[in-house]
Amino acid sequence: MTIVGIMEFSMILFLNASLEGSLRDAARFGSTGYSPVGVDRKQLIIDEIRKATLGLVPINDSNVTTLAYTDFSEVGKPEPYIDANGNGHYDLGESYTDVNSNGQWDADMGIPGLGGDCQVVVYKVTTQWPLLLGLLADEIGRPITLSASTAVRNEPYGNTQC
Repeated sequence: MTIVGIMEFSMILFLNASLEGSLRDAARFGSTGYSPVGVDRKQLIIDEIRKATLGLVPINDSNVTTLAYTDFSEVGKPEPYIDANGNGHYDLGESYTDVNSNGQWDADMGIPGLGGDCQVVVYKVTTQWPLLLGLLADEIGRPITLSASTAVRNEPYGNTQC
């Protein structure tokens, strides 16, 4: 049982490190704005993560998210609103600034996508690992959730100064 436990935990640590490293490399690639003609830049990023994790965990469009911001200080912040009743949180009907233009107030003002030049982009991937042997599934849970995230500022694509 000890050997099985060591194998399972080693695999989890390996996959988590692979996921973090691959996401960091994919974000570095994404920040350049490069995309071959006729190829979706987000798909290239997903393919990069999939390749670096050796196909051991499912990586697809549904578990890779990207949110763009104007500056690092906006990351994870809610859309600005006027707290009319003074209770410290947004209530339906209160006035707000729709930063991401989706027609509703959001607890995170990030705009879905890879952003433009000089924008800050948060890359996040969350996936499931069903365990290598499954013998310890009841003790440590099944499946294991693996996640990684990173934030980068996109390079200036043209003559823009960041």
